[in-house]
Amino acid sequence: MNKIALSSMVWLLSCHAHADIYVIGKSSLPISTIPIETVREIYLGSTTALGSSLYLEPLTQEDKNEITESFNTKIVKKSTMQMSAYWARIVFTGKGTPPKTLYDNEEVIAAVVTGNNTIGYVDTNELPADVKILLTVQ
Repeated sequence: MNKIALSSMVWLLSCHAHADIYVIGKSSLPISTIPIETVREIYLGSTTALGSSLYLEPLTQEDKNEITESFNTKIVKKSTMQMSAYWARIVFTGKGTPPKTLYDNEEVIAAVVTGNNTIGYVDTNELPADVKILLTVQ
């Protein structure tokens, strides 16, 4: 019985570890997709605009959330520890402000719905009608 329970737990954990990452925005945003390179640049603060007139505000989740480590590794190409050090250096030199940090998927979704030109990442595709998926990364 213990072997079955352990096998089930390992399977569930491996499924969660490979969850897709969805970069989301309000459905009224005038874009339907966003390139992964642009998302990386936005989350590193090297750009805030998509084109010449659409400025996007990134939202992130707490470092303790698994989705944050996955997002940082797969999209930004840095570990969560590297991201913390990166933003500490940027803030210290006065060259930028890190993305606003929210608690979890629900807070990110709510902020995207109520915000203007905000984007965030979640690990669920069960979204309200006024939110759209701009990028999916496996």
